[in-house]
Amino acid sequence: MNKLNSFLFLVIYSLLCLYAVTFNNKLGWILLTFFTLFFLISLISMISPISKIYVKDLDERILEIGEKSHLKIEIESKGKIKVFYPVLVLENAVLSFQKILPLFFKKREDFVIELIPNRRGAYKTLEMTIRSSDLFGLRYKEKNQSIKANLFVLPHFLPEVMNLLPLIKLKEEKWRFGESTFDLEKLRTYQKGDSVKQIDWKISSKKQTLIVKEYEQVKSVRPLLIFYGVRSFYYEQTLAVFYSLYQIIDDVDFLLIESETKYWFNPSIYQFCEIERSDDPGEFPELEAENLIIFTPERTKRFEKQLDQLDKRKKIQVVDFTSLKEEVFLNDV
Repeated sequence: MNKLNSFLFLVIYSLLCLYAVTFNNKLGWILLTFFTLFFLISLISMISPISKIYVKDLDERILEIGEKSHLKIEIESKGKIKVFYPVLVLENAVLSFQKILPLFFKKREDFVIELIPNRRGAYKTLEMTIRSSDLFGLRYKEKNQSIKANLFVLPHFLPEVMNLLPLIKLKEEKWRFGESTFDLEKLRTYQKGDSVKQIDWKISSKKQTLIVKEYEQVKSVRPLLIFYGVRSFYYEQTLAVFYSLYQIIDDVDFLLIESETKYWFNPSIYQFCEIERSDDPGEFPELEAENLIIFTPERTKRFEKQLDQLDKRKKIQVVDFTSLKEEVFLNDV
């Protein structure tokens, strides 16, 4: 029962009783009768137990923050007969919705709500609040029901990350082993195992020894993009940048780091929903890649300490949120 409404009703009802008994006039008894009927109707309308109403589990839905969608909600009565509720209300804080169903008298009801998620996460279950009340708001019954939701909310996609693509183009470096180019690097004396095709017969005849042509050897360095998620005010914005790159490029590898024991190489979209902030993600896992581009919300002392422990022979580029704002022209991400 709504305590304030009930208290006011009892005060008014007591005053009417006192007025009707004291002055014993027609107006007093009419008002007392009206309020008595008013109260009885309120009681009768609340006979149906709220425990008979259930919300059905939701189908899996994958959304991005700010993406508008429509979600179908189904409720039904578990009883054999129809139930009546003067006012039936469904609420959920995560989905930020409230649905009011006046004069509910049926076995089941389907309705669609407009959903615009504003918080990233993997919501396997949701707590639904189901409340019924009389028409006057004097009394209400309420229960909470946990339903399977399978609602996955991804970071916001940012088209502005196209400005970042020049930073992560594949680069070529000289290696001893790899695919040969047509650029001659040097001439040298023939060694056992060299291909006959490499012998320069013209120079060999002059030198009176076998001379082979050694061509430049190159291979593409496949960069590894790393999200190192230190706790920061810019955590979600930086993760959104990283997620957007993940969505638009295919020729690089990705690594999400939450902690020393929880990280994902080439993660699925579900990991972008599940990753949580950490004060200290700890050491980097063992990395074979030699070209590292590390995204972090901000360069903390703990981050710099872990950065110093990486192999100095690796090519490392750090991108924090400040540099994203200033150098890559990401506005209000």
